[in-house]
Amino acid sequence: MKKGVLILLLPFIFLPLQAQMVNSLSEVPGILKTEEGLSFWNEQMLGKEGPDGFGTSLPPCIGEAELISLIAPDNTSRSVSLVGLKPWPQRENQFIGITLLNGEEDYGQELFLALLEYKGDGVFSVLARNTYPLDLRVSWNNSELAGPVDYSGDEGWEPMAFDRFDFGDYELNDEAAAFGIRVSWFEGYAGGGAEYQALLLFLPLDGDIVRILAQPVFSFTDYAGDWNEDGTRQHSICEDSRILLLQDSFTEGYRDISVTPSGLSKGRSFRWDKDQREYLP
Repeated sequence: MKKGVLILLLPFIFLPLQAQMVNSLSEVPGILKTEEGLSFWNEQMLGKEGPDGFGTSLPPCIGEAELISLIAPDNTSRSVSLVGLKPWPQRENQFIGITLLNGEEDYGQELFLALLEYKGDGVFSVLARNTYPLDLRVSWNNSELAGPVDYSGDEGWEPMAFDRFDFGDYELNDEAAAFGIRVSWFEGYAGGGAEYQALLLFLPLDGDIVRILAQPVFSFTDYAGDWNEDGTRQHSICEDSRILLLQDSFTEGYRDISVTPSGLSKGRSFRWDKDQREYLP
């Protein structure tokens, strides 16, 4: 989905220690270390088209209206900004469907998801779906990653953009598996910009779809520096990321989750709370 841009004028910038200086933007791809960083650069800076992260090109066996009726049957008359369907690699013949509904007077968006099983001959059955708009807010309070410049408060921010499904191996126990959605925020500076990404993790549970974790997982900042004699400009680039690791320990029947800096085996721990139906620090 197309991302909005927040333009900020920053007279004083304190750069992270891991920032790298390049003589021109052409050198940036050579120093990027993460898939997220390369994807951001190719799509936002070079204008390359990214993959169909939500399966918006639907298979011939199902149309958009029918899919919406399966995912959000009480909202079929609402205007939508996204409808998609992708196979879930963790489960044979199962698919994750998504629709983003535009809010009242096109203000805000409401996310509805469904776990569907393909029965053959173009027939899908619903195994789980949320019947209420899911909480999309992300907070940086339990993260060491950089966040949007003017972020403040405990309640968190709703995403500026929905990027793709994340079908990592999130097997929480012998029966329960989760899936993710990557979301993002973009800021434009005078001579640079920043991208921040988070992972929303969802669990099919007792016929419902529950948001169980929302954590920042990537930050990229580009601050323009001095001009070179050839007309190019130096830039300070900072890239940082986190990954979700499932631990061998369990809490109330579910694996503990560690949000960990890339390359390390342990980070900030989150444990299952059965009453809240989510992972908490």
